[in-house]
Amino acid sequence: MTGLISSARNNLSFIARLLLLLASCLSLAAPATPHTAQLQVHEQFHVRQQHFSCTLEYPPGSCLRDLRQLLGLLEQYDNAGALGAWQWVVVARSEWKPFSTALGIDEVSPAMTSFLNHQTFLDEALFDVFPGRGSELVQRFGVPPKQLLILALTHELGHAVCRDASEIGAERFAQEIRRRRPGRCDAAAAPVWGYRLSPGR
Repeated sequence: MTGLISSARNNLSFIARLLLLLASCLSLAAPATPHTAQLQVHEQFHVRQQHFSCTLEYPPGSCLRDLRQLLGLLEQYDNAGALGAWQWVVVARSEWKPFSTALGIDEVSPAMTSFLNHQTFLDEALFDVFPGRGSELVQRFGVPPKQLLILALTHELGHAVCRDASEIGAERFAQEIRRRRPGRCDAAAAPVWGYRLSPGR
């Protein structure tokens, strides 16, 4: 995923109206009952078809820094460019747990992917140190804090590239690309579609 970064700052604001059937990073199974939630985001820039956004409450001084870090990591994986149009959203720490709770999913999980609208959401805690939240994530996933972002991102790429809601399938793919091998998708996996996103008014 290479190319010039095009700015889209301050000209796009969305309200996510989410209907739940989702894949979330290493989380428990999604509930059967649909849930809805709202999340306002601003797109900051895009690189070809990859769009990078922060929620409105994300610290302004951290937003572009964290999105550029995310872009740099994605450029290490050829699979990301194969996604086509995709939106990456980093969610403010203050918004993550209410967002997860509204969706009825495991609030400890630091990332989730929406297949229907080609979006991945990442918790701010993957980019900065928050003592309580950091300890929670380290305890859950058993890796040092600096490895949490790679763990979450590669796992979500497994969901996104393979269109696979299975945690086992996504993590198998993630382990392959972490080892710099071509990721393999389970051909038998049935895609599960997720949220819908409506433009804000």
